[in-house]
Amino acid sequence: MSVYENAERHAKRIILAFVCFIPWMLITTRFLPFEWAGGLFALVWIGLGLWTYSYVCPNCGYSVFRAYGFFWPWPRSECWKCRRDLTDEQLT
Repeated sequence: MSVYENAERHAKRIILAFVCFIPWMLITTRFLPFEWAGGLFALVWIGLGLWTYSYVCPNCGYSVFRAYGFFWPWPRSECWKCRRDLTDEQLT
């Protein structure tokens, strides 16, 4: 699996976590205090955010989610720094 496909799968996990926030809060606040339910979700969200830093170009080490000086929610198929194609499966 290529670097881009792995990063794309991670981006889909982040979108899924974002979509599941409201149902998560509705269900867990029945059993836990509101602050605890939000805090547990925040830990998941922070963990996914930190995991984003592990998807880097194997050639130069630049993040596949970074371009134009910002982090974007979807990975780039080409490295912003060295212009290497990240969809090639032989990079991993």
